[in-house]
Amino acid sequence: MYLEALLVCVKYADYFTYFLDYNQKYFDDLLVVTMENDEQTIELCKQRDVRYTFTDRLGPQFNKGKAINDGFSKLSLRDWILITDADMIFPDNFRKRLETEKLNKDFLYGACRCNFRTFKEWNDYLALDTAGRDALIADRNEQWREWKSRRKKIVGYFQLFNIQSFGFDRNKVKYSEDSPTANVSDRYFYLLWEKKHRRMINSFDLIHFAHRTGADGKNWRGRVGNDFGLK
Repeated sequence: MYLEALLVCVKYADYFTYFLDYNQKYFDDLLVVTMENDEQTIELCKQRDVRYTFTDRLGPQFNKGKAINDGFSKLSLRDWILITDADMIFPDNFRKRLETEKLNKDFLYGACRCNFRTFKEWNDYLALDTAGRDALIADRNEQWREWKSRRKKIVGYFQLFNIQSFGFDRNKVKYSEDSPTANVSDRYFYLLWEKKHRRMINSFDLIHFAHRTGADGKNWRGRVGNDFGLK
């Protein structure tokens, strides 16, 4: 299994630091799409030996679809590809867990996430062993996991797929660029798979460092929230 990860990080370096601390080790390649004026993200990528590329197509409302496509053009797209976000934390032993899943190369896979809005939640999580962490997140996600598994709406914080889904034709791997914001384009993408070919992975859950006010979509048009809300 060769796993490439792709994410957009513009003015999210404060979150992305945590992403790298806990997730970078799980990928064979990680590509970050950012902007030339985002000095913090660029410097962080240099420090952590992370590949990055620039986009100048975000526009005034943050057209994430265009940025993702600019990233696709720089990936090898030779096996498994994971689209994710800079404010996500994957579970302990994520790569080992993923490799034990019986993944179908014609399917799109998603996973549930649990929102952490306070630094205390994060510290409480870190104080637990792996089994305790899994139990904590699974308990908080129980109802949402059932809902997500039923509806099979696999959105952009975790979209795992194989190039085989596109007949090994890299030119077909594209996000919609019709939505001017960070919303919707990921939904058009999951609709490229029939519902029967979309699955949630229920053996693990992710953590999302959510905005502390709980406002859904606050940063969908670019970063407007305060510095990392856990501090």
